[in-house]
Amino acid sequence: MSPRAEGKCDALPGVPLHLGKLRVLDHFRPALDFDANLVLPIRANARPVARQGAIKMYFVNAIPDALPHIQAKRLIGLGITAGKRNPIAPQIPTMAEAGLPGYEFTTWQILAAPKGTPAAVVSTLNAKVRAVLQAPDTAKRWQDRGFDVIASTPQAMTAHLNSEIKKWGAVFKEQGIKAQ
Repeated sequence: MSPRAEGKCDALPGVPLHLGKLRVLDHFRPALDFDANLVLPIRANARPVARQGAIKMYFVNAIPDALPHIQAKRLIGLGITAGKRNPIAPQIPTMAEAGLPGYEFTTWQILAAPKGTPAAVVSTLNAKVRAVLQAPDTAKRWQDRGFDVIASTPQAMTAHLNSEIKKWGAVFKEQGIKAQ
């Protein structure tokens, strides 16, 4: 493998990390000293490759995956993709602070029920899940891993989901990404 091909560890096309990096790479491509279009797919994660010093750019889904390498000076934290700095890595600026105004990309998880589930069942499930997620010990465990816990309502999550579909649908169209 050529040194230029070793330059970037990447998620496979179409997955959230791939989508999140498209705008970043388009913005910073002129300043990169390697071909940012080359992809080195890593099935699990880039930890072994980072230890070898072969990565020039690494997009991670969770800060704890990269933080040991940043602390050991094997990687440099260029930016957090969320809209605010992360409490477990406050030294890393947001992407907006790093020169990409308006950039925000986060991944998230939802618990969904089939269409037609009775409202009373949805309400009960939501209340119980929110209670667990908002319990101090549970919230702390997630926060210690760099995650924000947002225990929302079904209506708020539906609004968020629709907003994300609209935003990323535009990226799919702009980048010519098609379902396979």
